[in-house]
Amino acid sequence: MSLGGAHMGSEILPGGGGSGVEMSGIGRSMSGLSDGSRGAQEHCVHVAVPDTDVGAIFGRGGQTMNELQQISGARIKVSQRGDYLPGTENRIVTIVGSLEACQTCSWLVQQRVGQVRGGG
Repeated sequence: MSLGGAHMGSEILPGGGGSGVEMSGIGRSMSGLSDGSRGAQEHCVHVAVPDTDVGAIFGRGGQTMNELQQISGARIKVSQRGDYLPGTENRIVTIVGSLEACQTCSWLVQQRVGQVRGGG
């Protein structure tokens, strides 16, 4: 994956706690890169979300996704419709930011999908 001309490595790992979400990078070493200007490292986390649940992340008019980004400080990108994790019907949600921002955002995504699946 490229971000600002630099390459970042990442992996998708199982783990979901019953929400139907597969999370990567949480509690494990994540690849990072220095942006050069601030010396800060950016990390990349991929979260696999069932295609049927992606709307919970976007929200009406993208409102939920904007809120998740604002709360966590991470940036979120969702793969295009039909672009699935191989062998599944899970869309790939890419989260980029500081380690803390990625962890927070991943948790928020999992909670949001769990709320929608649980009816709450």
